[in-house]
Amino acid sequence: AGCLCLEACLPKIKQQYKVDVVIANGENSSQHNGISHNSAKRILNAGVDVITTGNHAFKNYQAASVFEQYSCVLRPANFHHSLPGVGAFTLDLGNCQVCVINLIGNVYMPNTNANPFDAIDTATKSSIQFISYGCSALPSNVFPLMSFFISPGYISFTTICASPILPSLSIS
Repeated sequence: AGCLCLEACLPKIKQQYKVDVVIANGENSSQHNGISHNSAKRILNAGVDVITTGNHAFKNYQAASVFEQYSCVLRPANFHHSLPGVGAFTLDLGNCQVCVINLIGNVYMPNTNANPFDAIDTATKSSIQFISYGCSALPSNVFPLMSFFISPGYISFTTICASPILPSLSIS
């Protein structure tokens, strides 16, 4: 249903509002959780530039090959480095670069993720950094801590994909 809505609505929205970059979370875009080749293609063909994922990133049997084929489909950067794919992607828009960094929190998650703050250090120094941070619990001090780890002088956008316990937040 999500892919159908995206295919129907996103091209019109991009045209109407002259959108430069679209980042979407596609972690449960396949029929059985995770992301598949079909769902990744549908999302990208609809006009999304970068796809982020989260703790369900590898739930689909096709996920590993999706991450290997599409560098713009991101697994969390703080997943173990031996897993397929990357956690950051830089878009070159000509007049600026946008680096998308995909991270996942550790609270209420399996204890297999590295510290998300350490993963930020591996990101490129782009003119705009967008951090997608998926978590199950949101400590009140996460925003000041995130801004400490982001390069000074760069514009930063942070999105929080919280659990049903908390409303979804978007900070710019």
